[in-house]
Formats: sequence, structure tokens, C-alpha cells
Amino acid sequence: MIFSLVHLAKEIYQIYSQRFRYFTEWNNALEWTLYITAFLFVLPYVVSDTDLRNEFDIYWQMGTFSIFLGYVNLILIIEPLKYVGLYVTMFNEVMKTVLKVLCLFIMFTLAFSMAFYILLKNRIRLRLY
Repeated sequence: MIFSLVHLAKEIYQIYSQRFRYFTEWNNALEWTLYITAFLFVLPYVVSDTDLRNEFDIYWQMGTFSIFLGYVNLILIIEPLKYVGLYVTMFNEVMKTVLKVLCLFIMFTLAFSMAFYILLKNRIRLRLY
């Protein structure tokens, strides 16, 4: 919890020092999400409120998401290193391409599924016994 609060304070200092330039980098939003989800994951163990402890599923999902974002942040941190930086850059470019293809694939899937749903919704269903 202290770790998250210290890093959130660091991010607030970066906002103060970088001004508008801070909001132009997407990894800052990633770090905010990482630190907030880590803070919320630890919250039920620190606070003695029984209502927070009854909803463990949401907190474990936040913890899992926080771990994933932590590894993504680690990849972004090691990018400037000499030997692994090239691979991180290649990974980033491949991920951008994959996300573009996935967006196109999702649009085609939705288009075909809606068309077939409209075509087949009034069709009489045959019962197989």
C-alpha cells in the first residue's frame, strides 16, 4: 500500500513538473492504472471493514490486472537497454499490427453475425429426437 502511494505521489510530481507533456504519453495512464489497482487489491487486507472482505472476486481480479500491468510496465522500462531494446520495439510493432487486425476481425465477425441472425431469426426450428 505504501509502495502504491509513493508511486502515485511520484506521478503527481511528474504532472507538476512536465505539465501538459505528461498527458501526451500513454505509459503514464498505464502507471496510474497499475498503482491504483495495486492499492485497491491490498485495501481489504489493511482495512478491517467486513463489507470489503466479502467481495474477494473483484479484488483478486484487480490484483491479476495489476500484475499484468506491472509486467507491461517492466517491458517498457527495459526498452532502452542495449540488447533487449530491439526486441521490445519489435514486440510493440507486432502488437500494434495484431490489434489492428483484431479490430478488423471483430468488425467482420459482428457484421456477419448480425446478418445471419436477421436472416435466420424467423426460421422454424426442427426438433431432433
